[in-house]
Amino acid sequence: MEQNNSHSAMLQSLPESTRPEISYCSHCCNSLSGTPINNIGFKAASKAYQDSFGKTPIPQRSGGSIPIVALFEQELKSKTILMGFGLDSDAIHSPNEHFGVFNYLKGIETIPLFYKYFTELSK
Repeated sequence: MEQNNSHSAMLQSLPESTRPEISYCSHCCNSLSGTPINNIGFKAASKAYQDSFGKTPIPQRSGGSIPIVALFEQELKSKTILMGFGLDSDAIHSPNEHFGVFNYLKGIETIPLFYKYFTELSK
């Protein structure tokens, strides 16, 4: 699949020896653009995290690909908000994978706040 112009320009600006190889899979990700930080859903998630954890979240684009997300965005014409509560040290998808109870409970606290703020910002 073809890279979009913004990614091509970014890659060209890097020294050749440091350019990463980016490949696009045809069944899931036709772009790496993500959800803009001025999106209502992103703002609602940010406020919810801040209320739950007491700190301003730092936007981070990371994690694995979830093939259905691109299809949801394509079919529903809406950006997707993926809210994570795990830590890098949780070793997700490894034999010693774990997830802390504190973060589990914070997730339960945060999700209703996301819906509250999403509703308020959508008005």
